[in-house]
Amino acid sequence: MRIGVASFSHESNSFYSQPTRIEDFGVHEGAAIIDHYRPTFHEIAGYIKGAEEYDFEMHPTLAANAMPAGPVTAEAYEHFVGRILKGIEDAPALDGILLALHGAMVAEGIPHADGETVRRVRKLVGDLPIAVTHDYHANVPPELVEAADALLIYKTNPHTDAVPRALDASDPVSYTHLT
Repeated sequence: MRIGVASFSHESNSFYSQPTRIEDFGVHEGAAIIDHYRPTFHEIAGYIKGAEEYDFEMHPTLAANAMPAGPVTAEAYEHFVGRILKGIEDAPALDGILLALHGAMVAEGIPHADGETVRRVRKLVGDLPIAVTHDYHANVPPELVEAADALLIYKTNPHTDAVPRALDASDPVSYTHLT
């Protein structure tokens, strides 16, 4: 089984006048994602553990993360979502998708950017399972719920459970009994 993995994360403050641009994001691609995130407490570390525990091949595409600030520029949003979609398109046949999104991204012209990202991924992959992990103060529009098969949200602050929640997201069997 081969699972596509991506992260596009930003906590947007729409009252902050300075927009978040392409160059404000830290970016990792392909195998570098595994090397960078394995020793961290990020959801991708949980996806890596999930690949090992549930015996699937992880196909990492893009991880783009920025510090909280003003809304993401339309240019940056389209740039990173385009790269995620391209990475999924270029991947060998996938059996599912894991997305690490913050859940509070606002982009210029897209007030629920995380929901739009999941909607675009759904449009590309059709019926493949999509699991999404979010911060617990995420904005969850109906479009996101409709587009994702599973939405797993942290339960703690500070966020000490990002890895376990991502590990849950990595287990397709768990989708039927998660709370």
